Amino acid sequence: MMRIWFIIGLFLLAYPAIAIDSNPQPFADAMTEARYKELLKELRCMVCPNQPLSDSEAGLAQDLREEVREMVLQGQSNVDIKTFLVARYGDSVLYNPPVMPKTFLLWFGPAVLLLIAFFVLVYFIRRQNKVVSTPVLTPEEQEKLTQVLNQRDPS
Repeated sequence: MMRIWFIIGLFLLAYPAIAIDSNPQPFADAMTEARYKELLKELRCMVCPNQPLSDSEAGLAQDLREEVREMVLQGQSNVDIKTFLVARYGDSVLYNPPVMPKTFLLWFGPAVLLLIAFFVLVYFIRRQNKVVSTPVLTPEEQEKLTQVLNQRDPS
């Protein structure tokens, strides 16, 4: 029983702490706060790979959360906020970067690899299932084969 509690304790210690916004400035209404939280989920922390801005504990993430909060409180739209952050940090700040020539591989690469894998699989399945037919002998070849077999077998 003690071992189970120990394992549970280890899991709880390993669970990443949720970043807490240190800015105590409240929002005017619940819709603005919900928009702010949703926006933070759409933005990527520049320090922590594959972690949304809302969950990161990095100092830069805290600064970005405060900056986004100020922009939301000033009434800027989500598009304006994202445009500002992309101009400052590049497309990698967005979890869903726009489709453009430099992100084609990111958007279409998995589908292309899946198609290639499908065609390779079909090719190997067809190749393996190809029935090897026995060649049909001409009458001359059949007679020659019979002679060779009769010479080996004196019965």
